[in-house]
Amino acid sequence: KITMPLIAAPIVKPAPVRSTGNTSHDGMAGIRVLIVDDEENVRASTAIALRSYGMQVEVADGMQQACDIACRLESEHTGLDALITDFRLRNNEDGITLVNDIRILIGRKIPAILVTGDTAPERVRRAQESGLRVLYKPVKIQHFADEIRVQISTQTESSAG
Repeated sequence: KITMPLIAAPIVKPAPVRSTGNTSHDGMAGIRVLIVDDEENVRASTAIALRSYGMQVEVADGMQQACDIACRLESEHTGLDALITDFRLRNNEDGITLVNDIRILIGRKIPAILVTGDTAPERVRRAQESGLRVLYKPVKIQHFADEIRVQISTQTESSAG
């Protein structure tokens, strides 16, 4: 049997969380983003990740649900700040048409990101010619956040001038 003297352990307070100089979350809180993807796990995981930036995230599985959400947000006067959509959706719907329809529906050019995993040359060309920012799968959440920040700040600058 070994005996040792009982010594009070010092109370250790956790170190305060310090900024690492990375301002990736700055200015992102409260931004309202709509994610449209026909794959539930993609919608859910992207939403969770963007919420960690403080964004308010809505999700839709296709054109009708996305339009309903956009209309609801506009009628509540909260509006929508950005849209992320997959290029290919169910029922032959596509993200390019969806972005254009929502922009017409709400009456303004909302920042939008088109996401695709397509490698077929005609689809890649169509995505690139859409005028939308295109990100290719897999996309890191940081890239979504950075692109949203850039598009919103560019839109704010152009509307202010």
